[in-house]
Amino acid sequence: MEIHVSRRPKQLPEIRLRDLEEGAAGNFQLLQITRERGDASGAKAEGEQEEAPRSEEPDKRVNQDMEAVKSQMEELENELSEKERLWRKANEGKAELQLKLNETIERVNMERAQREKLQNALIRIGSLLQIDLQRQTPQSSRLRKSEDRDIMDPKSLENVISSIGDLVEKSKSQRESETFKNFSELQMNAQKSEAQISKLEEELEKKNKLFSGAMQNAASLEIQNKKVGEELQLEKSNREKLLSFASKLSASLGMEVIKPLPSSSRALRGSEDRDLEVKLDNMLQRISELMGKPEERKENPGQSIKISLSSFEPGDVALFMPCGKDRTDAYGNSLYVAFNVDCPRHFLHTSSLEEFFNKDKARAESYCLGRITVCYEATEDDFNEFGMTDEETFHVCYAEPVLTE
Repeated sequence: MEIHVSRRPKQLPEIRLRDLEEGAAGNFQLLQITRERGDASGAKAEGEQEEAPRSEEPDKRVNQDMEAVKSQMEELENELSEKERLWRKANEGKAELQLKLNETIERVNMERAQREKLQNALIRIGSLLQIDLQRQTPQSSRLRKSEDRDIMDPKSLENVISSIGDLVEKSKSQRESETFKNFSELQMNAQKSEAQISKLEEELEKKNKLFSGAMQNAASLEIQNKKVGEELQLEKSNREKLLSFASKLSASLGMEVIKPLPSSSRALRGSEDRDLEVKLDNMLQRISELMGKPEERKENPGQSIKISLSSFEPGDVALFMPCGKDRTDAYGNSLYVAFNVDCPRHFLHTSSLEEFFNKDKARAESYCLGRITVCYEATEDDFNEFGMTDEETFHVCYAEPVLTE
């Protein structure tokens, strides 16, 4: 990198302009002298004409001289006007040259200022790069006294340019490495975010499954609670019917059966249920006594009756009570369930129910006392026929009437 500064232009020579001015002034003086001489000659000629007439030849000579003087004066005037025009043109050229000179000086000053700024900037860059840019050769020291000098060593400038190139490459590589590092960090953060999002989605899916399961369980519990309530109502109704039947039966046998009162305490309800069971056993024993001794029962097996409350095997006698008008099977028949104590529910099959109604319709509408012939756990067809769900467990019984008119 080289910096060149043009030399300050020298002052233009003004010899020609001065010569033109001096020549024009001399010609003008000569013209004035010639005019004065011409005027004097004319005046002298006129005086001589007035004083005495002369011959024609001298007059012609005078006229010729006058014409020669006039022509010379015209030539001088033309030459003077031409020199004046040249002088004005020279002045105009001088002004134009002076203007150009001023512009050139101003441009040179601006270039000097820019050169100084550039030198200062390069010196600062050199100081940053630890390069001495102010080293001077003897020749540059001698040139320092003149206006046209180079302060910086070209070799130093080459070092500056090389160092700047190295810095640019280093900065570029640093930027690329930093960009790659930032990109790697962003990529790692994105992967971590994706992993966290996937984990959150899995947790959310698990929670949704748990919530769905909880909702299903809640719905199932609600259905079970509803069914349990219905079963409680059914058991309560059966209990009341059984107690009513037992009261009527005990009254006909001359025995007293006390109907248990409802109690809020579970322990008291259990005690009352045990008392009721004892009283029912006593009542059944009384019925057995009234029906005769075992020998008599062998002679009359149809009159041997013992109602089972916890066993429902073939040969056991069970008391089947209607569940109510709301509980019907698939054919619209009322459901009859065996009266039991702490046992699964046992329903009377429809075909057996028809037999009870054929035997004694009035009694069958209230209860069915029959001997079990077949008992099995309900199948899928029975669930559909009796209108039960899979969560409920029950048995189906076939029975034959044991009481006849």
